[in-house]
Amino acid sequence: MMEVIKEDQFKKDIENELCHCGVPREEGVTEIKGVEVRFYKCPKCGFLTYHPVDLQKAIEKARAKRGGERELMSVEDWILALLYAQKNFAIKGMLSFMKQLFLIEKEFAPDFEIPSETFGYVPYKFGPYSKKVDSLINKFGMEGIIDISGRKGTGKEYFKLTEKGERLVEEVIKKLNEEEFRELQNKRMGWDQLGYHGILNRVYSDYSAYTAKSEIREDIIPSRRRI
Repeated sequence: MMEVIKEDQFKKDIENELCHCGVPREEGVTEIKGVEVRFYKCPKCGFLTYHPVDLQKAIEKARAKRGGERELMSVEDWILALLYAQKNFAIKGMLSFMKQLFLIEKEFAPDFEIPSETFGYVPYKFGPYSKKVDSLINKFGMEGIIDISGRKGTGKEYFKLTEKGERLVEEVIKKLNEEEFRELQNKRMGWDQLGYHGILNRVYSDYSAYTAKSEIREDIIPSRRRI
């Protein structure tokens, strides 16, 4: 069962996710899956945060309609599942890895109504960045779960599951049904094919609020096709 998020915890979380426009965010209410969900939106850049307690209620209602409760996918689970989705091919570059996981949190999990742990993405030098994701990937590398090779911090750094990692992920993917995992495989293939510039283009175009601190924003071409 998803852990109930306390109001004081939310206050702390939302402070960590504030955009950098320096203007007060506007509060509002929208409807998701028949549940009223509070949101907080920056009137300048459009950066949007939903109230996690309300969002959790919407997830619970959707889950009840499906006739059963689902296990929460943690950030660790998603890292392993993404690598396993195309296990014979390494993800090239931490930047691409980071952005693919960002799209899982913002699009893939919500589209399939998969309950997921918050990834903790914030605007940073190269767009959306999560310290939690970064730390876990490096931790998995040190534990021999992920093979990390090549030149660190470039597009020639490679991330691939080891045999130990593949054994661990067998339990993880049981949290996804066949349709979901098949679609994750398709998404991973498409994201890989976008390459360095393509994945940046994709994320920067659809999630401009996360590019507020980017040092390369002016170099990214806005035209893109959603995969």
